[in-house]
Amino acid sequence: MLKINNIIFDLDGTLWDSRKQIVKAWNKILSEKLNLQISEEELTDLMGKSNDEFKKKFFNNLSDEEANHYLDLCQEEEVIYLKNNGANIYSNSIDVIKYLAKHHNLYIVSNCQKGYIESFLKYYNLFDYFKDIECCGNTGLKKEENIKLIMKRNNINNNDCCYVGDTYDDYLVSGNNNIIFIYASYGFGNCNNPDYLLNDIVDLKNLFT
Repeated sequence: MLKINNIIFDLDGTLWDSRKQIVKAWNKILSEKLNLQISEEELTDLMGKSNDEFKKKFFNNLSDEEANHYLDLCQEEEVIYLKNNGANIYSNSIDVIKYLAKHHNLYIVSNCQKGYIESFLKYYNLFDYFKDIECCGNTGLKKEENIKLIMKRNNINNNDCCYVGDTYDDYLVSGNNNIIFIYASYGFGNCNNPDYLLNDIVDLKNLFT
């Protein structure tokens, strides 16, 4: 059993898969404004990446000002869509969240825009199960710094905290914060040497029981 009180979650590829919904929201804006469409395959490689990576992929032929403008429009539409429709939440996510929240402090830190995490929490009525959330859209900081911010804000010690994520970047930012990394292998990324590995999010029950 892993005796840790504070569990910080990534969102995309860890608690849900929102790719289909994001593509629908983005294509609504892009088709109207730029006569452009993106595919789910194109989006997959960018899940969890920074805004700069999104701009480089989809708006590389625009000025930085124009790229920021269209990215903002797409992300605003995305938040509205997800708040009203939800996404493909992994089948055991809600059960695991409610189970762990009984005896642990839960948090979310994600590379996403302002309002994105709130859309997840609102649609699935999960606000009461998380102590705090943070994202780069709020702070302008990278995930590593936002994890550090959550830990400082909630007086969390390194040896009493872990991060649950699905990419090699998540592994790196966990290590840079000297906290345990639990790898969600069912997500979007790859990681060879995590501290712990999940084949399904329900495995967290056994890990913390």
